[in-house]
Amino acid sequence: MTSIADQFKEKIEQGKLPEPIPRWRVQVRHVLLWILFGSFVVIGTASSGVAVWFMTDPSGLLMEYNNGDALSSILDALPLFWIILSLILAVGAISIFVHAPRGYRYRTVVIGGSVALAFIAFGGAISATGMSDRIESAASRMPGYSLIQRPRLNQFIKIEQNRIIGRIQESQNGHMMIQDPGGIIWQVDVRQCDLRQLDFVEQGNCVRIIGMPSSTVKVFEAKELLPCPRGVRIQRVQQYMKEQVKEPLR
Repeated sequence: MTSIADQFKEKIEQGKLPEPIPRWRVQVRHVLLWILFGSFVVIGTASSGVAVWFMTDPSGLLMEYNNGDALSSILDALPLFWIILSLILAVGAISIFVHAPRGYRYRTVVIGGSVALAFIAFGGAISATGMSDRIESAASRMPGYSLIQRPRLNQFIKIEQNRIIGRIQESQNGHMMIQDPGGIIWQVDVRQCDLRQLDFVEQGNCVRIIGMPSSTVKVFEAKELLPCPRGVRIQRVQQYMKEQVKEPLR
């Protein structure tokens, strides 16, 4: 009497059954699956960290929308992009884990809750340590990211009167030298500002100033001095301004 193993072997030789999948191929598939899962978790956690970083910005552009409608306040494209990216990667990580070896042993709700907690906890840690700025700065060099930055940068290109944005060149004795995105140097009197809250004032930092400019010389009397919102960098504003000038010439 032939054994079951012999029967299967005979059927395979006769072409009635497919050949068994090699062990190495199964192992490679499992390794790739876990690498993909790890990538989704790492990138998703970084994305959630940048999203938290944007949402907790005390000088964010939400202040600029106080006089606008509520929808404009919510749909700030830059933070929204990172929030959506984080959610997509979280869903992807959950789906991969569910289909991973032995993933069926765990409830999807438990897996989803664990991934969500990991994203929130590690994302908050990334934001708190200041790594979000570096992550967002690196991402800003990727093709297509400028389209997401555009609404936020455009807010500064069309900034209302009696406001300027620029990089600090020098600061001493209640006065600053600020270079705006157009390369113009402004002498700014900040003596009327609350100097106790100006811990962000360092050479090279991006700031925005509200006050009264002189009508004859590049002198600005500051009523309020604020750091630029997160994600806004002078070099990006300069690049965007150059693109705005080139577009009408095409």
